[in-house]
Amino acid sequence: MLFIANITFASGTEKRTTSTIKEVVVFLNGAQITATSEVSIPAGTSEIVIEDLPENISDDQLQAKGLGDFIIQSVVRKINYLNETQLPKEVRVLKDSLESLNRTMEMQRGMEKIYSQEEEVLMANKSIGGANTGVDALGLEEVVNFIRKRLMELQSKKIECREKQKKIKEQIDRINSQLTELNNKSKYSFSEVIISVSANAAQKAKITLSYFVNDAGWAPYYNIRAVDAGSPLQLEYKANVWQRTGYDWDKVKLTLSTGNPFINNTKPEIQPWWLSYVVPVLRSQGYENKKFKSAAPAAMQTTEAEDDSYSLAGATTAAAYTQITEASTNILFEISLPYNIPSDGKPYSVSVQESTIDASYKYYAAPKLDNDAFLLAYITDWEKYNLIAAEANIYFEGMYVGKTYINTASTSDTLQLSLGRDKNVSIARNKLKDFTEKKIIASDKKETHGYEIVVKNKKKKEIEILIQDQIPVSTNKEIIVELQDKSRADYNAEKGFLSWTLKIKPGADEKVKFTYTIQYPKDKVINGL
Repeated sequence: MLFIANITFASGTEKRTTSTIKEVVVFLNGAQITATSEVSIPAGTSEIVIEDLPENISDDQLQAKGLGDFIIQSVVRKINYLNETQLPKEVRVLKDSLESLNRTMEMQRGMEKIYSQEEEVLMANKSIGGANTGVDALGLEEVVNFIRKRLMELQSKKIECREKQKKIKEQIDRINSQLTELNNKSKYSFSEVIISVSANAAQKAKITLSYFVNDAGWAPYYNIRAVDAGSPLQLEYKANVWQRTGYDWDKVKLTLSTGNPFINNTKPEIQPWWLSYVVPVLRSQGYENKKFKSAAPAAMQTTEAEDDSYSLAGATTAAAYTQITEASTNILFEISLPYNIPSDGKPYSVSVQESTIDASYKYYAAPKLDNDAFLLAYITDWEKYNLIAAEANIYFEGMYVGKTYINTASTSDTLQLSLGRDKNVSIARNKLKDFTEKKIIASDKKETHGYEIVVKNKKKKEIEILIQDQIPVSTNKEIIVELQDKSRADYNAEKGFLSWTLKIKPGADEKVKFTYTIQYPKDKVINGL
Protein backbone atom coordinates (compact mmCIF):
# COMPACT_ATOMS: atom_id res chain seq x y z
CA MET A 1 0.00 0.00 0.00
CA LEU A 2 1.33 3.45 -0.97
CA PHE A 3 0.97 6.75 0.91
CA ILE A 4 2.24 10.16 -0.17
CA ALA A 5 2.90 12.83 2.44
CA ASN A 6 4.30 16.35 2.15
CA ILE A 7 7.11 15.70 4.61
CA THR A 8 10.79 16.27 3.86
CA PHE A 9 13.50 14.85 6.09
CA ALA A 10 17.16 14.05 5.98
CA SER A 11 18.04 10.70 4.61
CA GLY A 12 21.10 8.65 5.21
CA THR A 13 20.94 6.49 2.07
CA GLU A 14 20.78 7.69 -1.53
CA LYS A 15 19.91 5.50 -4.51
CA ARG A 16 20.54 7.09 -7.92
CA THR A 17 18.78 5.81 -11.02
CA THR A 18 17.39 6.90 -14.38
CA SER A 19 13.95 6.53 -15.92
CA THR A 20 12.53 5.16 -19.15
CA ILE A 21 9.80 7.10 -20.96
CA LYS A 22 6.80 4.82 -21.51
CA GLU A 23 3.86 7.07 -22.39
CA VAL A 24 3.47 10.61 -23.71
CA VAL A 25 0.26 12.62 -23.99
CA VAL A 26 0.95 15.45 -26.43
CA PHE A 27 -1.29 18.50 -26.19
CA LEU A 28 -1.54 21.21 -28.82
CA ASN A 29 0.99 22.97 -26.59
CA GLY A 30 3.00 20.91 -24.13
CA ALA A 31 3.21 17.23 -23.21
CA GLN A 32 2.56 15.03 -20.20
CA ILE A 33 5.30 12.39 -19.87
CA THR A 34 5.08 9.16 -17.89
CA ALA A 35 8.38 7.43 -17.09
CA THR A 36 9.24 4.43 -14.93
CA SER A 37 12.25 3.45 -12.81
CA GLU A 38 13.14 0.25 -10.99
CA VAL A 39 15.37 0.51 -7.94
CA SER A 40 16.32 -1.49 -4.85
CA ILE A 41 15.58 0.38 -1.66
CA PRO A 42 16.93 -0.54 1.81
CA ALA A 43 14.99 -0.85 5.00
CA GLY A 44 14.41 2.43 6.80
CA THR A 45 14.50 5.88 5.26
CA SER A 46 16.28 6.60 2.02
CA GLU A 47 16.24 8.85 -1.01
CA ILE A 48 15.65 7.74 -4.58
CA VAL A 49 17.25 10.22 -6.97
CA ILE A 50 15.90 9.94 -10.52
CA GLU A 51 18.40 11.84 -12.63
CA ASP A 52 18.78 12.92 -16.25
CA LEU A 53 15.28 14.41 -16.62
CA PRO A 54 14.31 17.47 -18.72
CA GLU A 55 15.36 20.77 -17.20
CA ASN A 56 12.05 22.63 -17.67
CA ILE A 57 9.71 20.29 -15.83
CA SER A 58 6.66 22.02 -14.36
CA ASP A 59 6.81 21.62 -10.58
CA ASP A 60 3.04 22.03 -10.25
CA GLN A 61 2.34 18.87 -12.26
CA LEU A 62 5.13 16.65 -10.95
CA GLN A 63 3.80 13.43 -9.45
CA ALA A 64 5.35 10.18 -8.24
CA LYS A 65 3.65 6.85 -7.61
CA GLY A 66 5.06 3.47 -6.69
CA LEU A 67 4.48 -0.25 -6.48
CA GLY A 68 5.77 -1.88 -3.30
CA ASP A 69 5.48 -1.93 0.47
CA PHE A 70 6.89 1.51 1.16
CA ILE A 71 5.77 5.09 1.80
CA ILE A 72 6.57 8.09 -0.40
CA GLN A 73 7.13 10.94 2.02
CA SER A 74 8.16 13.79 -0.30
CA VAL A 75 8.95 14.59 -3.94
CA VAL A 76 11.39 17.42 -4.69
CA ARG A 77 12.97 18.56 -7.95
CA LYS A 78 16.29 20.35 -8.40
CA ILE A 79 18.53 21.38 -11.31
CA ASN A 80 21.85 19.60 -11.81
CA TYR A 81 24.43 21.46 -13.88
CA LEU A 82 27.04 19.36 -15.64
CA ASN A 83 30.70 20.15 -14.98
CA GLU A 84 33.34 19.80 -17.67
CA THR A 85 34.14 16.18 -16.81
CA GLN A 86 30.47 15.21 -17.19
CA LEU A 87 30.09 16.70 -20.65
CA PRO A 88 29.66 14.21 -23.50
CA LYS A 89 32.96 12.92 -24.91
CA GLU A 90 32.24 14.40 -28.33
CA VAL A 91 31.73 17.85 -26.81
CA ARG A 92 34.89 17.61 -24.70
CA VAL A 93 36.98 16.60 -27.73
CA LEU A 94 35.62 19.51 -29.76
CA LYS A 95 36.27 21.96 -26.92
CA ASP A 96 39.87 20.72 -26.56
CA SER A 97 40.37 21.16 -30.31
CA LEU A 98 38.91 24.64 -30.11
CA GLU A 99 41.32 25.65 -27.33
CA SER A 100 44.28 24.31 -29.31
CA LEU A 101 43.22 26.16 -32.45
CA ASN A 102 42.73 29.39 -30.51
CA ARG A 103 46.28 29.09 -29.11
CA THR A 104 47.66 28.49 -32.62
CA MET A 105 45.70 31.48 -33.88
CA GLU A 106 47.23 33.72 -31.20
CA MET A 107 50.73 32.49 -32.10
CA GLN A 108 50.17 33.30 -35.78
CA ARG A 109 48.83 36.75 -34.92
CA GLY A 110 51.88 37.31 -32.71
CA MET A 111 54.29 36.28 -35.47
CA GLU A 112 52.57 38.59 -37.94
CA LYS A 113 52.94 41.42 -35.44
CA ILE A 114 56.69 40.66 -34.99
CA TYR A 115 57.24 40.70 -38.75
CA SER A 116 55.44 44.03 -39.01
CA GLN A 117 57.56 45.51 -36.21
CA GLU A 118 60.77 44.32 -37.91
CA GLU A 119 59.56 45.90 -41.12
CA GLU A 120 59.02 49.18 -39.27
CA VAL A 121 62.57 49.03 -37.81
CA LEU A 122 64.09 48.56 -41.28
CA MET A 123 62.08 51.44 -42.70
CA ALA A 124 62.97 53.70 -39.74
CA ASN A 125 66.72 53.04 -40.14
CA LYS A 126 67.02 53.26 -43.92
CA SER A 127 69.41 56.28 -43.72
CA ILE A 128 72.86 55.02 -44.69
CA GLY A 129 76.06 56.46 -43.18
CA GLY A 130 76.49 59.34 -40.74
CA ALA A 131 76.08 63.03 -41.22
CA ASN A 132 79.72 63.51 -42.37
CA THR A 133 80.42 60.02 -43.69
CA GLY A 134 79.47 58.91 -47.16
CA VAL A 135 78.98 55.36 -48.49
CA ASP A 136 80.66 54.05 -51.57
CA ALA A 137 78.62 52.62 -54.42
CA LEU A 138 79.45 49.01 -53.61
CA GLY A 139 78.48 49.39 -50.00
CA LEU A 140 75.28 51.19 -50.91
CA GLU A 141 74.26 48.41 -53.29
CA GLU A 142 74.87 45.75 -50.63
CA VAL A 143 72.76 47.62 -48.07
CA VAL A 144 69.92 48.27 -50.51
CA ASN A 145 69.92 44.63 -51.63
CA PHE A 146 69.84 43.47 -48.02
CA ILE A 147 66.91 45.74 -47.12
CA ARG A 148 64.99 44.76 -50.25
CA LYS A 149 65.55 41.06 -49.68
CA ARG A 150 64.58 41.24 -46.02
CA LEU A 151 61.45 43.30 -46.72
CA MET A 152 60.39 40.73 -49.33
CA GLU A 153 60.97 37.92 -46.84
CA LEU A 154 58.96 39.75 -44.18
CA GLN A 155 56.10 40.43 -46.60
CA SER A 156 56.06 36.76 -47.59
CA LYS A 157 56.07 35.72 -43.91
CA LYS A 158 53.14 38.03 -43.18
CA ILE A 159 51.14 36.64 -46.11
CA GLU A 160 51.89 33.11 -44.88
CA CYS A 161 50.67 34.06 -41.38
CA ARG A 162 47.44 35.49 -42.77
CA GLU A 163 46.78 32.38 -44.86
CA LYS A 164 47.33 30.17 -41.79
CA GLN A 165 45.01 32.39 -39.74
CA LYS A 166 42.35 32.09 -42.45
CA LYS A 167 42.53 28.28 -42.42
CA ILE A 168 42.53 28.18 -38.61
CA LYS A 169 39.45 30.45 -38.53
CA GLU A 170 37.64 28.13 -40.94
CA GLN A 171 38.39 25.21 -38.60
CA ILE A 172 37.25 27.22 -35.57
CA ASP A 173 34.00 28.15 -37.34
CA ARG A 174 33.33 24.52 -38.24
CA ILE A 175 33.90 23.39 -34.65
CA ASN A 176 31.69 26.18 -33.31
CA SER A 177 28.95 25.10 -35.72
CA GLN A 178 29.27 21.51 -34.51
CA LEU A 179 29.15 22.64 -30.89
CA THR A 180 26.08 24.77 -31.58
CA GLU A 181 24.34 21.80 -33.17
CA LEU A 182 25.27 19.55 -30.25
CA ASN A 183 24.13 22.20 -27.79
CA ASN A 184 20.76 22.34 -29.54
CA LYS A 185 20.41 18.57 -29.36
CA SER A 186 21.77 18.07 -25.86
CA LYS A 187 21.19 19.74 -22.54
CA TYR A 188 24.13 20.39 -20.23
CA SER A 189 21.85 20.91 -17.28
CA PHE A 190 18.99 18.64 -16.28
CA SER A 191 16.49 17.96 -13.54
CA GLU A 192 16.78 15.50 -10.71
CA VAL A 193 13.78 14.32 -8.74
CA ILE A 194 14.54 13.33 -5.15
CA ILE A 195 11.90 10.99 -3.69
CA SER A 196 12.12 10.37 0.05
CA VAL A 197 10.80 6.92 0.96
CA SER A 198 10.41 4.80 4.06
CA ALA A 199 10.27 0.99 4.00
CA ASN A 200 10.08 -1.67 6.70
CA ALA A 201 12.21 -4.07 4.71
CA ALA A 202 14.64 -3.98 1.79
CA GLN A 203 12.88 -4.55 -1.51
CA LYS A 204 12.75 -3.85 -5.21
CA ALA A 205 10.46 -0.98 -6.04
CA LYS A 206 8.94 0.42 -9.21
CA ILE A 207 8.51 4.19 -9.37
CA THR A 208 6.23 5.86 -11.91
CA LEU A 209 7.01 9.52 -12.50
CA SER A 210 4.62 11.88 -14.29
CA TYR A 211 5.68 15.39 -15.34
CA PHE A 212 4.73 18.14 -17.77
CA VAL A 213 7.05 19.88 -20.27
CA ASN A 214 6.39 22.88 -22.50
CA ASP A 215 8.77 22.09 -25.38
CA ALA A 216 6.40 19.87 -27.35
CA GLY A 217 3.14 20.01 -29.24
CA TRP A 218 1.25 19.03 -32.36
CA ALA A 219 -0.75 20.64 -35.15
CA PRO A 220 -3.34 19.02 -37.41
CA TYR A 221 -3.47 18.95 -41.20
CA TYR A 222 -5.47 16.97 -43.73
CA ASN A 223 -5.22 15.26 -47.09
CA ILE A 224 -8.51 15.26 -48.99
CA ARG A 225 -8.85 13.07 -52.07
CA ALA A 226 -11.75 13.17 -54.50
CA VAL A 227 -11.79 10.66 -57.36
CA ASP A 228 -14.44 12.68 -59.19
CA ALA A 229 -17.44 14.90 -58.50
CA GLY A 230 -19.63 11.99 -57.48
CA SER A 231 -17.58 9.58 -55.38
CA PRO A 232 -17.14 9.75 -51.59
CA LEU A 233 -14.28 11.83 -50.20
CA GLN A 234 -11.23 10.17 -48.72
CA LEU A 235 -10.10 12.15 -45.67
CA GLU A 236 -6.70 11.55 -44.11
CA TYR A 237 -6.47 13.20 -40.71
CA LYS A 238 -2.81 13.83 -39.88
CA ALA A 239 -0.74 15.56 -37.22
CA ASN A 240 2.68 17.17 -37.15
CA VAL A 241 4.20 16.23 -33.78
CA TRP A 242 7.36 17.93 -32.50
CA GLN A 243 9.39 18.15 -29.31
CA ARG A 244 12.57 19.81 -28.00
CA THR A 245 12.78 18.34 -24.51
CA GLY A 246 16.39 17.25 -24.95
CA TYR A 247 15.45 13.55 -24.84
CA ASP A 248 14.30 11.39 -27.73
CA TRP A 249 10.99 9.59 -27.32
CA ASP A 250 11.87 6.03 -28.34
CA LYS A 251 9.10 3.49 -28.82
CA VAL A 252 6.66 5.29 -26.56
CA LYS A 253 2.93 4.92 -26.36
CA LEU A 254 1.71 8.16 -27.89
CA THR A 255 -1.60 9.91 -27.27
CA LEU A 256 -2.66 13.16 -28.91
CA SER A 257 -5.01 15.39 -26.97
CA THR A 258 -7.04 18.36 -28.12
CA GLY A 259 -7.20 19.66 -24.55
CA ASN A 260 -5.51 22.75 -23.20
CA PRO A 261 -3.59 22.03 -19.96
CA PHE A 262 -3.31 25.77 -19.25
CA ILE A 263 -7.03 26.50 -19.42
CA ASN A 264 -8.61 28.31 -16.51
CA ASN A 265 -10.91 25.82 -14.79
CA THR A 266 -12.50 28.34 -12.44
CA LYS A 267 -16.17 28.80 -13.25
CA PRO A 268 -17.19 32.34 -14.27
CA GLU A 269 -19.33 34.54 -12.03
CA ILE A 270 -21.90 36.84 -13.61
CA GLN A 271 -21.89 40.30 -12.03
CA PRO A 272 -24.69 42.90 -12.04
CA TRP A 273 -24.91 44.93 -15.25
CA TRP A 274 -25.40 48.51 -14.15
CA LEU A 275 -26.94 51.20 -16.34
CA SER A 276 -26.95 54.92 -15.65
CA TYR A 277 -27.16 58.25 -17.46
CA VAL A 278 -24.13 59.84 -19.03
CA VAL A 279 -23.36 63.03 -17.10
CA PRO A 280 -21.69 65.67 -19.31
CA VAL A 281 -19.04 67.89 -17.75
CA LEU A 282 -18.72 71.41 -19.10
CA ARG A 283 -15.36 72.48 -20.44
CA SER A 284 -13.49 74.66 -18.00
CA GLN A 285 -10.15 76.35 -18.39
CA GLY A 286 -7.26 73.98 -17.74
CA TYR A 287 -9.36 70.82 -18.10
CA GLU A 288 -10.64 68.77 -21.03
CA ASN A 289 -14.35 68.32 -21.58
CA LYS A 290 -15.03 64.78 -20.42
CA LYS A 291 -17.99 62.42 -20.09
CA PHE A 292 -18.23 60.02 -17.21
CA LYS A 293 -20.05 56.71 -17.10
CA SER A 294 -20.81 54.65 -14.07
CA ALA A 295 -18.36 51.84 -13.55
CA ALA A 296 -19.49 48.50 -14.93
CA PRO A 297 -17.82 45.14 -14.37
CA ALA A 298 -15.78 43.79 -17.28
CA ALA A 299 -17.56 41.15 -19.33
CA MET A 300 -16.58 37.63 -18.35
CA GLN A 301 -16.42 34.88 -20.91
CA THR A 302 -16.66 31.20 -20.27
CA THR A 303 -13.51 29.51 -21.49
CA GLU A 304 -13.97 26.02 -22.82
CA ALA A 305 -11.51 23.50 -24.12
CA GLU A 306 -11.74 23.23 -27.87
CA ASP A 307 -13.32 20.08 -29.21
CA ASP A 308 -10.51 19.33 -31.57
CA SER A 309 -8.75 16.15 -32.46
CA TYR A 310 -5.48 14.51 -33.18
CA SER A 311 -3.56 11.46 -34.11
CA LEU A 312 -0.52 9.47 -35.03
CA ALA A 313 0.98 7.44 -37.82
CA GLY A 314 2.69 4.06 -37.92
CA ALA A 315 4.09 1.38 -40.25
CA THR A 316 1.12 0.18 -42.28
CA THR A 317 -1.04 3.05 -41.30
CA ALA A 318 -1.18 4.04 -37.67
CA ALA A 319 -4.71 5.32 -38.25
CA ALA A 320 -5.82 1.70 -37.98
CA TYR A 321 -4.29 1.56 -34.49
CA THR A 322 -5.83 4.76 -33.17
CA GLN A 323 -8.45 4.62 -30.47
CA ILE A 324 -10.54 7.77 -30.12
CA THR A 325 -11.80 8.68 -26.67
CA GLU A 326 -14.07 11.65 -26.10
CA ALA A 327 -13.40 13.10 -22.65
CA SER A 328 -15.61 15.72 -21.04
CA THR A 329 -13.41 18.58 -22.26
CA ASN A 330 -11.29 17.18 -25.07
CA ILE A 331 -10.66 14.39 -27.57
CA LEU A 332 -7.90 11.81 -27.09
CA PHE A 333 -6.34 9.87 -29.96
CA GLU A 334 -4.57 6.87 -28.44
CA ILE A 335 -2.02 5.16 -30.69
CA SER A 336 -1.44 1.55 -29.72
CA LEU A 337 1.71 1.20 -31.84
CA PRO A 338 4.97 2.44 -30.25
CA TYR A 339 6.28 5.62 -31.80
CA ASN A 340 9.60 7.50 -32.10
CA ILE A 341 9.81 11.31 -31.93
CA PRO A 342 13.39 12.68 -31.85
CA SER A 343 14.18 15.79 -29.80
CA ASP A 344 15.12 18.03 -32.71
CA GLY A 345 12.13 20.37 -32.94
CA LYS A 346 11.24 19.06 -36.41
CA PRO A 347 7.62 18.12 -37.22
CA TYR A 348 7.01 14.39 -37.66
CA SER A 349 3.92 13.38 -39.59
CA VAL A 350 1.54 11.10 -37.74
CA SER A 351 -1.55 9.49 -39.24
CA VAL A 352 -4.51 10.05 -36.93
CA GLN A 353 -7.44 8.51 -38.74
CA GLU A 354 -8.70 7.81 -42.24
CA SER A 355 -12.34 8.20 -43.21
CA THR A 356 -14.51 7.67 -46.24
CA ILE A 357 -17.02 10.49 -46.18
CA ASP A 358 -20.23 10.76 -48.18
CA ALA A 359 -20.44 14.18 -49.76
CA SER A 360 -22.57 16.05 -52.22
CA TYR A 361 -20.83 18.13 -54.88
CA LYS A 362 -21.63 21.37 -56.59
CA TYR A 363 -19.61 23.77 -58.67
CA TYR A 364 -19.53 27.45 -57.91
CA ALA A 365 -18.49 30.43 -60.01
CA ALA A 366 -18.56 34.21 -59.70
CA PRO A 367 -17.39 35.15 -63.24
CA LYS A 368 -17.37 38.86 -62.44
CA LEU A 369 -14.43 38.10 -60.13
CA ASP A 370 -12.92 34.89 -61.56
CA ASN A 371 -13.67 32.90 -64.72
CA ASP A 372 -12.81 29.54 -63.14
CA ALA A 373 -15.30 27.11 -61.64
CA PHE A 374 -14.63 25.88 -58.10
CA LEU A 375 -15.73 22.43 -56.98
CA LEU A 376 -17.34 22.42 -53.53
CA ALA A 377 -18.04 19.38 -51.35
CA TYR A 378 -20.79 19.51 -48.75
CA ILE A 379 -20.47 17.19 -45.73
CA THR A 380 -23.27 16.63 -43.25
CA ASP A 381 -22.76 15.37 -39.68
CA TRP A 382 -19.14 16.48 -39.90
CA GLU A 383 -18.82 16.87 -36.12
CA LYS A 384 -18.41 13.10 -35.68
CA TYR A 385 -15.01 13.23 -37.40
CA ASN A 386 -13.47 15.31 -34.55
CA LEU A 387 -11.88 17.81 -36.92
CA ILE A 388 -9.81 20.82 -35.89
CA ALA A 389 -9.53 23.95 -38.01
CA ALA A 390 -6.46 23.50 -40.22
CA GLU A 391 -5.08 23.51 -43.76
CA ALA A 392 -5.82 20.65 -46.11
CA ASN A 393 -4.03 19.38 -49.21
CA ILE A 394 -6.50 18.76 -52.04
CA TYR A 395 -6.12 15.92 -54.56
CA PHE A 396 -8.71 15.77 -57.33
CA GLU A 397 -8.87 13.12 -60.04
CA GLY A 398 -5.43 11.83 -58.97
CA MET A 399 -3.68 15.21 -59.10
CA TYR A 400 -2.63 17.68 -56.44
CA VAL A 401 -4.62 20.85 -57.05
CA GLY A 402 -3.66 23.03 -54.06
CA LYS A 403 -4.61 23.82 -50.49
CA THR A 404 -7.83 24.76 -48.78
CA TYR A 405 -8.81 25.53 -45.18
CA ILE A 406 -11.21 23.52 -43.06
CA ASN A 407 -13.08 25.97 -40.88
CA THR A 408 -14.61 24.08 -37.96
CA ALA A 409 -15.81 27.29 -36.30
CA SER A 410 -18.93 27.09 -38.46
CA THR A 411 -22.15 26.36 -36.57
CA SER A 412 -23.84 25.01 -39.69
CA ASP A 413 -24.89 21.37 -39.91
CA THR A 414 -23.11 21.14 -43.25
CA LEU A 415 -19.38 21.66 -43.68
CA GLN A 416 -18.39 23.19 -47.01
CA LEU A 417 -14.98 22.33 -48.49
CA SER A 418 -13.46 23.98 -51.51
CA LEU A 419 -11.75 21.34 -53.65
CA GLY A 420 -10.16 23.85 -55.99
CA ARG A 421 -10.52 24.93 -59.61
CA ASP A 422 -11.71 22.65 -62.39
CA LYS A 423 -10.43 23.70 -65.80
CA ASN A 424 -12.85 21.26 -67.48
CA VAL A 425 -15.65 23.69 -66.73
CA SER A 426 -15.15 26.88 -68.74
CA ILE A 427 -16.98 30.12 -68.04
CA ALA A 428 -17.12 33.39 -69.96
CA ARG A 429 -18.84 36.66 -68.98
CA ASN A 430 -19.43 38.95 -71.93
CA LYS A 431 -20.95 42.40 -72.12
CA LEU A 432 -23.99 42.56 -74.43
CA LYS A 433 -23.37 45.45 -76.77
CA ASP A 434 -26.99 45.52 -77.99
CA PHE A 435 -28.17 46.13 -74.44
CA THR A 436 -25.53 48.65 -73.44
CA GLU A 437 -26.33 52.31 -73.96
CA LYS A 438 -26.28 55.74 -72.34
CA LYS A 439 -28.86 58.46 -72.99
CA ILE A 440 -30.17 61.69 -71.55
CA ILE A 441 -33.77 61.90 -70.36
CA ALA A 442 -34.67 65.49 -69.34
CA SER A 443 -32.38 66.29 -66.38
CA ASP A 444 -31.31 62.65 -65.88
CA LYS A 445 -28.83 60.32 -67.44
CA LYS A 446 -29.91 56.73 -67.99
CA GLU A 447 -27.49 53.87 -68.53
CA THR A 448 -28.37 50.34 -69.63
CA HIS A 449 -25.99 47.43 -69.05
CA GLY A 450 -26.33 43.82 -70.15
CA TYR A 451 -24.19 40.72 -69.64
CA GLU A 452 -24.26 37.13 -70.86
CA ILE A 453 -22.65 34.26 -68.96
CA VAL A 454 -21.74 31.10 -70.90
CA VAL A 455 -20.89 27.87 -69.04
CA LYS A 456 -19.51 24.88 -70.93
CA ASN A 457 -19.18 21.42 -69.38
CA LYS A 458 -16.17 19.65 -70.92
CA LYS A 459 -16.40 16.76 -68.47
CA LYS A 460 -17.85 13.32 -69.14
CA LYS A 461 -20.48 13.66 -66.41
CA GLU A 462 -23.35 16.00 -65.79
CA ILE A 463 -22.51 18.79 -63.39
CA GLU A 464 -24.50 21.11 -61.16
CA ILE A 465 -23.16 24.62 -60.82
CA LEU A 466 -24.17 27.71 -58.87
CA ILE A 467 -23.47 30.95 -60.75
CA GLN A 468 -23.52 34.27 -58.89
CA ASP A 469 -23.37 37.81 -60.20
CA GLN A 470 -24.71 41.15 -59.12
CA ILE A 471 -26.16 44.50 -60.04
CA PRO A 472 -25.53 47.72 -58.07
CA VAL A 473 -27.70 48.74 -55.12
CA SER A 474 -28.66 52.39 -54.68
CA THR A 475 -28.25 54.20 -51.38
CA ASN A 476 -29.73 57.48 -52.70
CA LYS A 477 -33.33 58.06 -53.81
CA GLU A 478 -32.07 60.10 -56.79
CA ILE A 479 -30.22 57.05 -58.08
CA ILE A 480 -32.69 54.52 -59.47
CA VAL A 481 -31.54 50.98 -60.29
CA GLU A 482 -33.93 48.61 -62.03
CA LEU A 483 -33.40 44.98 -63.00
CA GLN A 484 -34.81 44.54 -66.50
CA ASP A 485 -34.05 40.87 -67.25
CA LYS A 486 -32.79 38.25 -64.80
CA SER A 487 -33.05 35.12 -66.97
CA ARG A 488 -34.62 32.86 -64.30
CA ALA A 489 -32.16 33.99 -61.60
CA ASP A 490 -32.97 34.15 -57.92
CA TYR A 491 -32.67 37.82 -57.06
CA ASN A 492 -31.76 39.30 -53.67
CA ALA A 493 -32.93 42.91 -54.03
CA GLU A 494 -31.38 43.98 -50.72
CA LYS A 495 -27.86 42.99 -51.77
CA GLY A 496 -28.27 43.02 -55.55
CA PHE A 497 -27.19 39.37 -55.90
CA LEU A 498 -28.26 37.17 -58.82
CA SER A 499 -27.99 33.38 -58.51
CA TRP A 500 -28.52 30.61 -61.06
CA THR A 501 -28.37 26.88 -60.31
CA LEU A 502 -27.72 25.04 -63.56
CA LYS A 503 -27.45 21.36 -64.47
CA ILE A 504 -25.32 20.93 -67.57
CA LYS A 505 -24.95 17.67 -69.48
CA PRO A 506 -21.54 16.42 -70.72
CA GLY A 507 -20.23 18.49 -73.62
CA ALA A 508 -23.14 20.92 -73.41
CA ASP A 509 -23.23 24.59 -72.53
CA GLU A 510 -25.75 26.90 -70.87
CA LYS A 511 -26.27 30.64 -71.26
CA VAL A 512 -27.85 33.11 -68.88
CA LYS A 513 -28.08 36.86 -69.18
CA PHE A 514 -29.19 39.85 -67.20
CA THR A 515 -29.76 43.54 -67.92
CA TYR A 516 -30.31 46.51 -65.64
CA THR A 517 -30.65 50.27 -65.85
CA ILE A 518 -29.28 53.09 -63.72
CA GLN A 519 -30.89 56.53 -63.79
CA TYR A 520 -29.39 59.51 -61.97
CA PRO A 521 -29.06 63.31 -62.31
CA LYS A 522 -26.91 64.13 -65.33
CA ASP A 523 -24.85 66.71 -63.42
CA LYS A 524 -23.74 64.12 -60.86
CA VAL A 525 -20.89 61.65 -60.92
CA ILE A 526 -21.73 58.24 -59.46
CA ASN A 527 -19.16 56.54 -57.29
CA GLY A 528 -18.71 52.84 -58.06
CA LEU A 529 -19.78 52.80 -61.73
